[in-house]
Amino acid sequence: MLLTHLSADFQADRLTIGNQLEWRRHVAIKIFDVMDTAYQLIVRLKKKRYHIVQVNPSFKPYPLLRDSFYLWLINRLGYGSRTVVFFHGWDGDFAERIIHHPFYKRIFTGVYQSVGLIFVLYPRCKEQLVQMGIEPQKIKVTTTMYKRIDGLKKERGEKVNLFFLSVFLKGKGVWIAARVAKLLVENGYHHFRFTFAGDGPLLPRLKAFVAENHLSEYVETPGYVRDTEKEELLRKSDILLFPTQLPEGCPVVVIEAMGAGQAVVSTPKGAIPDLIKDGENGFICDSQDPAVFYEAVKKLLDNRELLHRMQEANRKKAEENYEVKDYTRRMEEVYLCPLIRQTMQISTSSIQRKFTK
Repeated sequence: MLLTHLSADFQADRLTIGNQLEWRRHVAIKIFDVMDTAYQLIVRLKKKRYHIVQVNPSFKPYPLLRDSFYLWLINRLGYGSRTVVFFHGWDGDFAERIIHHPFYKRIFTGVYQSVGLIFVLYPRCKEQLVQMGIEPQKIKVTTTMYKRIDGLKKERGEKVNLFFLSVFLKGKGVWIAARVAKLLVENGYHHFRFTFAGDGPLLPRLKAFVAENHLSEYVETPGYVRDTEKEELLRKSDILLFPTQLPEGCPVVVIEAMGAGQAVVSTPKGAIPDLIKDGENGFICDSQDPAVFYEAVKKLLDNRELLHRMQEANRKKAEENYEVKDYTRRMEEVYLCPLIRQTMQISTSSIQRKFTK
């Protein structure tokens, strides 16, 4: 989205790292992919001189190890001070392990202290990076973004559409969400439709759970969705249920749901509490108990005025803060601001920027 909306002053290339379905890959294939990507990266950086290189890692063990290797190569090729790092995922417990392990901390600092700028998704990430030895003036807190759905208009019928979108892993809360659907039916709520969109190792078990508990009338599992199919699901859904238990950054699905005018029921992970204020534009449930999430959803089903108020609040908040066109302009200003130009030793006359991942 960012590449699509950059102004004409920016020229950009992109190199994809990793895959949303990477969990399926064999270890040997992962190693081959890493080496192949490293080769492509070296060739590109030697062939064309870029003003800025941006790396978008996730602060989780495997992605961080992989992308730190790429960043080490980028530094070796002389791009260190002209590199932007944008951390998307964040594992606070893993960060604490690095902070309190002198060897890991020294390696991390050695790779990341030379970059020109680091973006993180909420203040705690910045605090932990500073504890690792990164200079605070290099770290900026930002958010992710979403693309506005044109002609968005919610139909306020009797049936409410619930939505879950993620990789189907236990830690993402897929079982919690499935049991919420079961609790709704058991307690006499029949005017709803629950869409579980995504793919992952738990998809077969989820389908079996739906069949065994006679939920097929209420639950659908379309699999991995993208583009117009994903946009249509966002458009028609009323409530996002995202009971993630994993360390999160600033989940795109939450911002997309807000932009699509959905109320959000989620957990206090990562930047989610900065996006969703409990009782104002959704509910924050600090629990792994499906009954707690059921009660939150029940409040929205029982009080349609509250549901509609939260939906409208989220739509406005997303459009004012996270919409891609405005977000891109703000990012461009950051790239071109005097502090960053001085740090990276570049001019504003012609900026060429490379994104990895």
